[in-house]
Amino acid sequence: MRRTLAGTLILTVALVLGCGGSDEPAAAAPDSPDDLGLHDTGETRTAPIRSMNLAGDYFRQEEAANAKYKGTVVDIEGRVTEVGLTAEELPYVGMTGMDWLLVQCIYPEDWTGGLPQLPIAQSAVLRGKVEGLMDNVRVGERQLFESAGVRLTLSDCSVVE
Repeated sequence: MRRTLAGTLILTVALVLGCGGSDEPAAAAPDSPDDLGLHDTGETRTAPIRSMNLAGDYFRQEEAANAKYKGTVVDIEGRVTEVGLTAEELPYVGMTGMDWLLVQCIYPEDWTGGLPQLPIAQSAVLRGKVEGLMDNVRVGERQLFESAGVRLTLSDCSVVE
């Protein structure tokens, strides 16, 4: 019994010592929004940023995402959830986002065309200027129940693909 207890104790000590921590230094705190794990939207980026990635950055770190994206023009790819008109009669396209945070892409104030012809539930690429989190622009009888709150908003949008 003593040998079994001593053997178990020696094995436990050896495992604890052998599985010790890493010799790698701990990661330093980020100094800028570029160091916060946000998604790449730089000039070298060739593919559009996914709507769920951009919305996810805002969902997790709104202040850092604003510092990185707000005011920049991006190509954003996502699944179309709705196409409609704002209260100001401007077309907008709703896209999937992250969890409860959806994306809305609003067309320019001088837009003279009709509603964008984008099929619901299909992928589309839009170009727009990131405005950050803003009130939902959806109007109509279902707004209060389905989409009240804020959405990640892009302005001056147009269809790329």
